[in-house]
Amino acid sequence: TQLAIEAFRQLIRDYPSSDKIDEAAYQIAEICRENLQDYQRAICWYECVLAWEPQSQLPVNYRLAQIYDKNLVNRLAALNYYQRALQQTPRGSSEHRDIQKRIDKLRGK
Repeated sequence: TQLAIEAFRQLIRDYPSSDKIDEAAYQIAEICRENLQDYQRAICWYECVLAWEPQSQLPVNYRLAQIYDKNLVNRLAALNYYQRALQQTPRGSSEHRDIQKRIDKLRGK
């Protein structure tokens, strides 16, 4: 796990202008979230993805929403990221419906 994180960090350090650094940051965030349950660190890396590639097609906003919703219990932040994720998700898809249901639940509807 730490070896993978270090490999992705090395890629970011060695190739800071690469169009792949956002994907490397995403992979680090996923490792931090899934394997380490280090949610604050995952948030930092997901935010790097958004900083480096604001139009990223990776599910960064959805992951951030889930962390704030389920792990950190920050309703306002979760709503913010769920709304962003909803805009990136194809209308009519099951994921779109699931996100909308969660938004409605958090809003008390």
